Amino acid sequence: MVKGQQQRSGHNDLCARKRRFCKFGTPCHGQQDGQNSDSYGRNVDRGIKGTAGSLKGNILTDKKLGEIYENNKFGVYGKLDSTAGDKSDLYQIASADEVHPGKATILSTIGTERKEYKIEIVKAYRQSAMDDRSMVIKVDDKELIDATGGIVQGMSGSPIIQDGKLVGAVTHVFVNDPTRGYGVYAEWMFENTDKIIQKNS
Repeated sequence: MVKGQQQRSGHNDLCARKRRFCKFGTPCHGQQDGQNSDSYGRNVDRGIKGTAGSLKGNILTDKKLGEIYENNKFGVYGKLDSTAGDKSDLYQIASADEVHPGKATILSTIGTERKEYKIEIVKAYRQSAMDDRSMVIKVDDKELIDATGGIVQGMSGSPIIQDGKLVGAVTHVFVNDPTRGYGVYAEWMFENTDKIIQKNS
């Protein structure tokens, strides 16, 4: 974590309304506010049973890409500058009750290129209240397992795609089985978006 900056490593920031964004997954450690800068994952410590691996990013530029409004257990919310962001791969957000056990993928940047990796949603919990452990996921992708051992620290926020929709994001890894972890529903991520935008407009 670079003081006053938010790195994007292993995950993608999702552009929302009026160039506001929210970064999926667990909160980032460090300052609550600062600038959002681009990074890529470079150093990988593979996860093994009993020890969580990690993915460390490198700052690509010191150019300011946006502003962070709020950092909480469901993600990081903020505003992108007009020159930032990529509209080439926008997804419709699935409601929590659309998420089901079965095949899915995650989008993650392990090296310098973002890729789609195969996973399975093992269990989708029916939740009446927001929780950052909404589903259990399992990595099935050989390339990702060979590179990282499965899910590692630094992949929090990697978007989960199912049936062509954005259903959630990676939040936690099972330390005793790094191929498994938790994800949060995308619906919960956007529950507070309007309130946060209004507060900071």
